[in-house]
Amino acid sequence: MSGSLDRGLSILELLAMSGGPLPLRDIAERLTIPPSATHRLLTMLAGLGYVRQTEDHGDYQLSLKLVSLGLIRLSTSGISDLAQPVLEELASETGELARLGLIEDEKMVYIAKAQGTLHDLRYDPDMGKEAPLFCTATGQAWLLGMTDEEALMIVSRQGFGTGTDYGPNAPRTIPAFLKELQLARKRGYGLNLDASMAGISAVALPIRHPVSGKPVGAVSLAGPSSRITAARAKQFIPLLTKAAKELSGISLGPSSLPKQLAAQKSPAKKAR
Repeated sequence: MSGSLDRGLSILELLAMSGGPLPLRDIAERLTIPPSATHRLLTMLAGLGYVRQTEDHGDYQLSLKLVSLGLIRLSTSGISDLAQPVLEELASETGELARLGLIEDEKMVYIAKAQGTLHDLRYDPDMGKEAPLFCTATGQAWLLGMTDEEALMIVSRQGFGTGTDYGPNAPRTIPAFLKELQLARKRGYGLNLDASMAGISAVALPIRHPVSGKPVGAVSLAGPSSRITAARAKQFIPLLTKAAKELSGISLGPSSLPKQLAAQKSPAKKAR
């Protein structure tokens, strides 16, 4: 039974990632399952309503049943609930604040968090805030995949802040911002050392859509700069990579952002 279940789930995963219908022969070859067994499994999945055949060639593709189940799960639990176990594990392993930010209308909004418990000194901001893209690790994590022109277009609409709005290392000019962005590209992750707020540092990785590969958000770790140095931030990357991969299956893009947060217009100057 477990073998058939494994094979059935493998077929569903293959069809989900294929981007279109597949003939029985291709499914069998890709999964190294005998054609006869593949046909039996597809017939069973079709009978349960998870798979259907195209009218023209009889190829197999997913039905809307899995999508429906996913939407039901999201509507009853919410993304923040689904992401919480991942964030709590990340926070527990590092002792720092783990956060999930989602992209909506060229904004990065923090929607979930988990606080580490290894230290007395903590950084614990409110949720639902919009991240200042030009000086945060989450902003860098999102923008590092863009060209300079694309990143500047988005950041300029949000602004760079003035005076003492942010930390001492926040870039105050376009050349300074682009230099930080170029460093982020070389590293492959966002890093904020006393930039968004004095005494606070953070490191972040983008969360990518499992099919398109486009960023849909970011997962980050933040805490006092006395603990999160550049060297320690780099040590967090394997854990952040694991969390980002897990969250990519949950955060499906802008439509996933809770409506009450998407509608919220929090001033960027208070966001961290």
